Amino acid sequence: MQKSHSLLLPKDLLSNHYNVNLSDIEKALAKFGIKNAKIKSKAGSIGINYRIEAKFLNVEKLLDSKKWAKLLNIQSIRITKDDLDILCLEVPYSNHQIISLKGIINSEEFVNTNIKLPVALGTDTKGNPVVIDLAKSSHLLIDSMSGADKSVCINTILISLLFRFRADQINFMLIDPKVVELSIYNDIPHLITPIITDMKKAEQALSWCINEVKRRYHLFSILKVSDISSFNEKIDEYENLGMPIPDPTWRIGDTLDLIPPILKKLSCIVTIIDEFADLMIVGGRQVEESIIHILNKAHLVGIHLVLATQKFSSDVITSLIKANIPSHITLTVASDVNSEFILKEKRAVPLLEARDMLYSEIGLSSITHVHGAFVSNDEIVNVTDFWRNQGKPQYVKDIFATEIPYIPRRIESVLDPLFEDIRKFVIETGTVSIAGIMRKFNIDFIRAVEIMDILEINGVVSKLSETYRRELLVTKK
Repeated sequence: MQKSHSLLLPKDLLSNHYNVNLSDIEKALAKFGIKNAKIKSKAGSIGINYRIEAKFLNVEKLLDSKKWAKLLNIQSIRITKDDLDILCLEVPYSNHQIISLKGIINSEEFVNTNIKLPVALGTDTKGNPVVIDLAKSSHLLIDSMSGADKSVCINTILISLLFRFRADQINFMLIDPKVVELSIYNDIPHLITPIITDMKKAEQALSWCINEVKRRYHLFSILKVSDISSFNEKIDEYENLGMPIPDPTWRIGDTLDLIPPILKKLSCIVTIIDEFADLMIVGGRQVEESIIHILNKAHLVGIHLVLATQKFSSDVITSLIKANIPSHITLTVASDVNSEFILKEKRAVPLLEARDMLYSEIGLSSITHVHGAFVSNDEIVNVTDFWRNQGKPQYVKDIFATEIPYIPRRIESVLDPLFEDIRKFVIETGTVSIAGIMRKFNIDFIRAVEIMDILEINGVVSKLSETYRRELLVTKK
């Protein structure tokens, strides 16, 4: 990858976003009846952080963020306590400064970093830039409720990488079930396929990724290297010696040439699936198995997966997926249940604003609170237009050439032995979720999906709505 650490794009493609005022915390503390408290404050990037030490009769009662927000007449506040029962408040400025992506990308932490795949995520609560390494994260799960700026987070990842790497250094495979979320990146030279909106093609793309992982591991074993950095260093080493390495996997007939082509350096591939719940619903077991295969093996060969979803359930974020993708970005979620499902704690409810997030990384025990950077649509157009003017994408031709073997589900005439019991359970309890059926009858995801499909065919439950919910269509007799 790039060693000069220089930015490839002009800095004026991004903008600043300023608008800051302060809130007064002391009046709110008085209204809460807190007296003789030791208060320490420190200005952060989007608000003031207060540490309040006092003789609290019951500190747990002071953790009600909605009550605090009402007393302070603000929309949001974040409240935690430490091990010493010191109350920690994060109060947003009434008109806080938006964290501009430009500021993070221009920072020393981003420009002069030695990390392999730097992403300008935002700032911490002290205002320090937070730059994460996508390569170190291996893969990434982004989860949030609707409206929590999940799309902006995805854009900061893409724009960060576009500021550092050419199309021969990094490639993108973008899967966009909603059709419009990622269309702004159409035709940039970094793409190895057009933006994928068809879920059947998405399954084929994941299958291609698996084959590419296998191909790269085969090359690594021949060259006796263990990761993509070592592979590319060896290619450079032999080219500098005037002894470029012929492709050892080439066979006569692979190309029109009679001699093998020269082995080139490998680019990193970042595959982003925006709302992978749609893909899981269509592809079921096959998609899950493909994703697990990529999560297990791909990062060492330079292939990284970013999964984004607004749907918090074991139907989508299955136990296997959750276990194999330990690096998370969690934006504001709808309930404590959602937060605990992802983070195993309730910290994501609530965060201060739409782009507020918690970042947890593989190998780190602590969770980092990050104020996410903002990048506007105009800025994205500036960056993508810059790259379009540099060249056209070189799409990989065979990604959609081979049909994926279809694993048929059971049809209505071949009923599961548990079908009748589950049908009665659904009607009597009103439980219409796959997760509920899995828990009650101790069955796996695929079996529950198949039974739910038959319930739908028989008119017991409705089809999935746009919010991934079903309704019970029959009543208990």
